[in-house]
Amino acid sequence: MKEVRFIAVGSDMNQANEFTCEFISEIYLNKKEYVKFKNIDVRCFSAEDAIDLDNLMWSYPKNIFLPHELISTSCGNNFINIGYPGVKFNSQKEKLLVNLNPDLPKDFSNYTYMYQFIIEDSGYLRDSAAKTWKKCKDIGLSPIFEKNK
Repeated sequence: MKEVRFIAVGSDMNQANEFTCEFISEIYLNKKEYVKFKNIDVRCFSAEDAIDLDNLMWSYPKNIFLPHELISTSCGNNFINIGYPGVKFNSQKEKLLVNLNPDLPKDFSNYTYMYQFIIEDSGYLRDSAAKTWKKCKDIGLSPIFEKNK
């Protein structure tokens, strides 16, 4: 893995899902300078959260179609693949991970870049993201914190 960036994305999962859709749309529409990726994997906290994000991505942001699918119901060959712990993303190279789950996934080293989204709930999700930051440092990565603009 080349880079890990932590971004605070709101105080609850609804705010985090909206931010995720906006963030991915900027990548998809080339509105920001990002390294080019073949796929984006979005790892949610649970199956329910993955379904909520999938449903939101059909209509948000307005007037943008983001090609996506739930990895649990497909082969994972779309530009955006949404999953959760327990499902397996495909093993293609040149992928970006957007991690809405506060825990570091076991296969994180398969990704070129990872964005760890932090849900500042003043509880479990925030504390778990802090532990993930520490794990990244412990294994020799240099995580970067970005403020949500």
